[in-house]
Amino acid sequence: MAIVRKYGNPTYFCTMTANPLWKEIQDELLPGQKAENRPDLVARVFKQKLQELIKDLVQMNVLGDCMAYVYCVEF
Repeated sequence: MAIVRKYGNPTYFCTMTANPLWKEIQDELLPGQKAENRPDLVARVFKQKLQELIKDLVQMNVLGDCMAYVYCVEF
């Protein structure tokens, strides 16, 4: 609420969900393994993709100037 008080109402609300079928995950699984057997791998790939999304939105300004942002990761 402090960010809303200072910068006003948010313009965008994004949700990002991990996909166990991402190529980066599937390429690293051993034969017979499924993504649910490797939560460490799924979390690592998700984190990298999240960092790229934040970079695109905050630094590269693909949706316009970013005055403030907040994110939360839920498992």
